[in-house]
Amino acid sequence: MNAMGSDYIREVNVVKSARVGYSKMLLGVYAYFIEHKQRNTLIPAGFVAVFNSDESSWHLVEDHRGKTVYDVASGDALFISELGPLPENVTWLSPEGEFQKWNGTAWVKDAEAEKLFRIREAEETKNSLMQVASEHIAPLQDAVDLEIATEEETSLLEAWKKYRVLLNRVDTSTAPDIEWPTNPVRE
Repeated sequence: MNAMGSDYIREVNVVKSARVGYSKMLLGVYAYFIEHKQRNTLIPAGFVAVFNSDESSWHLVEDHRGKTVYDVASGDALFISELGPLPENVTWLSPEGEFQKWNGTAWVKDAEAEKLFRIREAEETKNSLMQVASEHIAPLQDAVDLEIATEEETSLLEAWKKYRVLLNRVDTSTAPDIEWPTNPVRE
């Protein structure tokens, strides 16, 4: 790889001169000659050689391209596409499931985050069920107010109002261990 970020395609033997012998040439964009003594240097796994044209020398740079790491703050997967060392805020370990937090060495269950999520979820459910109850109560209450309600409508109105009162009493802070009242339609 060169300093411009282009990968070399291959290396071939070329004759520098009849007296000096063979050397290697990397073919590709920004190709450079590697001196005989440099071409025998081994590149360790996880590194790539990058030529610095200003210094006319090769440097080893960490190469994690194509690999996935995980942000320790959010658990989000990050795809590595550039050369260089990994940022300090990532780990190779993936979080296992929801509600995980990084403790510095491993992902652990974040019970507080899960509890808050379950409470918000219960509040949304409660609000949605209260809306449904109110939508059922409104026309039934109109029928009673206008003194045109049937016995069935009067009975349903009472059942829906009772349901709405019981629903209003639900303590969402106990989520997910909530006993929801039975919807009058299901009775």
